[in-house]
Amino acid sequence: MLTLRESSLDDFIEWYLRREKRKDRSAEVPDTSEGRLSLMREKHSGKLRDSFHSSAWSIVLLNRIDELENLIFLESQWTKKERLVIPDGTPNYRLLSRVAENALGSNYLGSTVDPRHRQYYEAMRSCHFRLECSSRLALCTASESERRSNPSGVYYLHDGAGRALAYLLLIKERKGQFEPVEAFIAEAVATAH
Repeated sequence: MLTLRESSLDDFIEWYLRREKRKDRSAEVPDTSEGRLSLMREKHSGKLRDSFHSSAWSIVLLNRIDELENLIFLESQWTKKERLVIPDGTPNYRLLSRVAENALGSNYLGSTVDPRHRQYYEAMRSCHFRLECSSRLALCTASESERRSNPSGVYYLHDGAGRALAYLLLIKERKGQFEPVEAFIAEAVATAH
């Protein structure tokens, strides 16, 4: 992993709100950091972890495929119902590499009722699409419980799960080659007790 530059929580929030604005032109992006934080808390609170305020933020380049494959994926009712995440008692069941294997084994893109991941996949397959700038990922230090059940993972895939999954599926199907992936990263800062 290569650090490209330092960043901040406000950089992440502004980036996220601008991504939302590209999807919905009526969405707003306030001019001030206070306004952006307030809007984020109001409309997108699930994208803010309590630890983000004290995290060290940077923009990094995942320059090896295993750095992408070892990201910890979302575990939710939806990801379990879709058989992307299968809590079978084995370690590392939420790693992106395992999620991609599950997706390939179940023909996920052909059977899901949610079109978003299929749309990312088709967009990436039809043109040279890189996970950078407005399409970068957002990562954060995994929680203790996330690490306990996924010991090979260090970072949780906080935003961009659909983009990352589609990208890795194309690589695993040999329809695309790995290229470095850009990401925000919020790293937990150890505090003295």
